[in-house]
Amino acid sequence: MFGTSSICLNVLFSRFLRNATLIPLVLSTCALGAGYAAADTSTAGSASSNSSNVDAQRLREIGSIVNAIDRGRSEGMEAKIAQHLKRYPDDATAYGQRSRLIMRAGYVADDSLVGFHLSNDADRRALQALQTALELAPDNMVERSRLGYLHAVQGRYKDAEKAFAQVRQSNTLPLWHNYNEAILAIGLEQYSKAATLLNVSNSKRPPPNSKTSVWNMYKNAWKLRKALALKYPDTDPVAAVREGKIPRISINKVYDEAVKTSASGKPKLVFLSSSDDGCPFCATDLAGLGQVADELEEAYHLVYASIEPWNDIGNYPILRKAFHLKGLPSHFIIHNGRYYGTSGGAFNQDKFPFYKRVRSEILEGTKKSNIIASYDTLLRQDIKQRVRAHLKKQTRFSASAVAVDGRQWTSGTVGGYSTQAEAKAQAILRCQRNVKSKNMNASCQPFVD
Repeated sequence: MFGTSSICLNVLFSRFLRNATLIPLVLSTCALGAGYAAADTSTAGSASSNSSNVDAQRLREIGSIVNAIDRGRSEGMEAKIAQHLKRYPDDATAYGQRSRLIMRAGYVADDSLVGFHLSNDADRRALQALQTALELAPDNMVERSRLGYLHAVQGRYKDAEKAFAQVRQSNTLPLWHNYNEAILAIGLEQYSKAATLLNVSNSKRPPPNSKTSVWNMYKNAWKLRKALALKYPDTDPVAAVREGKIPRISINKVYDEAVKTSASGKPKLVFLSSSDDGCPFCATDLAGLGQVADELEEAYHLVYASIEPWNDIGNYPILRKAFHLKGLPSHFIIHNGRYYGTSGGAFNQDKFPFYKRVRSEILEGTKKSNIIASYDTLLRQDIKQRVRAHLKKQTRFSASAVAVDGRQWTSGTVGGYSTQAEAKAQAILRCQRNVKSKNMNASCQPFVD
C-alpha cells in the first residue's frame, strides 16, 4: 500500500512506536516516502536507472525538509517546499510538510486541555494542503492521520472519526496515530480512551539514537498525558494519585507550591520522580508512593510532580538550584518559605523514622534551614550564567540579547563580527526570531553583564 515507505513504518511499529503529528506538528521522518510508488526495477536499461535516480533525489530532498521541520526549523522552509514542488509536483509528502508549517504559524494557545487551536486562515490553508496531498496519494495514511488530527484540533469530530477509521483499516499505523486519535478522544470527553491511546505512545522510552520525530512524539505524548492526569486524576499513570493518596501538580508549579504555606500548617514533602521507564529507581519510587502516603500523611503535606523524559530535569535549572536537586527521584522538605533538605534515590520504608524526626525538629525550631531565594532572583542568576557560557564560545566581536516573558526567557547570541555594533544588531535579530518561534510576548534587550 505504501510502496517503499511501508518498510520504514513497519520497523517503527515493531519498536512499539506507532503514532503520527506533533503538538503542534511533527511527523515521522521514516514516513517521508509515504505515497511514493516503489521504483520499478523490473525493466532493465537507462529508463529504469534514470527513474531510480529521480526517485532517490526526490527522497533526499524531501527527507532534508522533513528533518529540518522535525527539529523545529520554520524559516525558509516554505521556499524549499515550493522549489521542491516545482521539480516534483506530484509529491504528496511535500504538501503534508506544507500543512505542518501552516499549522505551526497558525498556532493559537488557549485554556483547553489540548492547549491550542488554529487560526481560521491556518485551518483553511492546512486543510487545502492536506486535501491536495490525499488527491495525489489516497493511500498515504500519514497524511490521512494528519488530516484527522487537524479536524480533531478544530472540533470537527465527525470528520476526524472518518479519517481515523480509514487509517485504522490500513495495515500499518503511522508513528503519531495514537496521539492524533487521543486528541479526538479528549474532544469527545472520552478521557479513559485518550489515556489508553497515549499510553501506547509513551510506554516505551525510545532508544538514544532514535529519530527526532520519535523523541518528539514521546515527549508530546507525555505532555498531553500529564495534562490529562492533572485535570482527571482517575486517569493518572501513578496508582497513588489515582487512589487520591497524593496530589499531582504540574512540574511548572512546583516552585510556587513549595514556597506556599500549607493550609494544614504541616511541612511539605515534595516528591519529584518520573514514569519514564529509563529511570529504574523512579519506578521503585513510584511503586511505594502509596505506602509513603499512608505512613507520612499525618506528618507532612505531600505533593508529587514528574518529569518525562526523566533526564529533562536539566531543563529546570531554577528548581535544581532552589532545592539542590542532583537527579531523579528526589524528595525535599520545605516549610514556611524555608528549605530543610533534599534526599535522592528511591523512597523506602527505612526512611520513615528519619522523616518523622525531621518533622519534629522543624516544628520545634531546631532543624537548620535556608530561606528559599525568590524566583526572580534565581531566574536572573540563571540567565546570566547561561548567557555568559554562550558568549565565551564566540570569537571576535560578540553580543547577546535577552527577552523575558514572565518566567519564560530566550536569547540570541552571536559572534565573529567585525564591529561590536554589528554583533549587537545581529544578536537582537536572532533573539527576536526566537521570541517569535516561542510565541512570547516580550522585547529583546542587549545583554549587559
